[in-house]
Amino acid sequence: MRKNWVKKIIAISILVMFVEAGAIPIISGNNSEKKDLAKENQKSNSGERNIIFSDDFDDNVKDLTKWTETFTSGDWWERNQRTEFQLIENEDHGEQYEGTESSSFTVILSSNQSLVISADMISDIGHEGSQWVGYVWMDVTDGINFIRIGYSRGHDHLFFYDSTNQSEIYLTHAQPDGTWSNEIQIFSDKYSVKMNNYFSGLVNRVIFDPNPTLKVRMYMQLGGSFDYWWQAGFDNIIVQGAQSPLTISIIYPEPNQWIGGIVDISGHAQSTGGNIKSVQIKIDTDPWVDAQIDGIDWNYSWDTKYYDDGNHDIRVKCIDNEGNEGDIGPINVKIDNTVPTVELIYPIPGYLCLWGRVIFGVRLSIIAGPVTIFANVYDLGSGVSKVIFSINDIQAEVTGPPYSWYCREWFFGPITLTITANDTVGNIGKTTYECIKIF
Repeated sequence: MRKNWVKKIIAISILVMFVEAGAIPIISGNNSEKKDLAKENQKSNSGERNIIFSDDFDDNVKDLTKWTETFTSGDWWERNQRTEFQLIENEDHGEQYEGTESSSFTVILSSNQSLVISADMISDIGHEGSQWVGYVWMDVTDGINFIRIGYSRGHDHLFFYDSTNQSEIYLTHAQPDGTWSNEIQIFSDKYSVKMNNYFSGLVNRVIFDPNPTLKVRMYMQLGGSFDYWWQAGFDNIIVQGAQSPLTISIIYPEPNQWIGGIVDISGHAQSTGGNIKSVQIKIDTDPWVDAQIDGIDWNYSWDTKYYDDGNHDIRVKCIDNEGNEGDIGPINVKIDNTVPTVELIYPIPGYLCLWGRVIFGVRLSIIAGPVTIFANVYDLGSGVSKVIFSINDIQAEVTGPPYSWYCREWFFGPITLTITANDTVGNIGKTTYECIKIF
């Protein structure tokens, strides 16, 4: 029996010696320890990183060169040396969102060169009554692809997911409201997230291109029907990585904009590593085509009539004379090359209309006395911007429904009533009505 104890003591001593020497790695069940070990492993492979974007919000002033209010269901403040959002539960409006999106930055990613985004999340600055639901989100996105971390106040969950697999992966089910730090680290072939010391480990998925142009979104989401308000916020955002020497932007069209006809796609491209050698455009799955370059400006004339109405994607890439490459997009735009539909409702063609009343059918339409002209106008694409009623050289413009015109001008004899509708991208639809107008 004594010999067995001696053997055990010797074995334990040898094991301790190996551990102290670092020959045997230890990963405990504590998420914080897992995080520290993985963080050290990643740090050694992360490559050089510089601060690309940051905001500590200490000046309590909205910096519109850095932030755009992308979600607008509630209120956005910069106060108390942080950025704060507020939503109010409203059953009639369903799910609501409030938050901001950063200006864009182009970075370099590889299997050992990463981008790190860190920010503090405040899940409950304040709330009314027994309000206890809602989500707080932070995204890193190129406009289509994304990595998203979130917190559920209703379930105390910390979780994340990405655009390749939108099934939520939970980090913990027991995180009460509070303030904690978050971190997203992105390589070209993998990523990881950390929320309040809960670490995901490496997720081996490709989310972005090697030279993506990215933005950070910080926002809140709320449903419910009790008219309670709730406030959440963020602080101390820092984006660190290897910034591309290329800066490329699309000035026109803007994301989700309606367009039609011949569209001049335009933007800027610059490089700190040399002159821009080429800029190319890609529409949907079409081949890349060259754009025209004039200094830092570029443009491409796109004839949209060869494309179906609806959603289309635009991507842009550029190369400088040092061989550096950068890209942006895709951004989604919507084509509308269909004219608005215009239908005359009243007066009714082929009838005698006497002081606003339909009397009986006649071979040639006749209007007697003042008349209110009604039209049914609609556009299934970009929407109607204006409708113009005209009789001879007299016109009336209407910018919203109901599309009608009370005409009490005096005429005697044949007239031509023309109703013209414009949509927001310039398509024009019209109808004409020949009749005899008396008085």
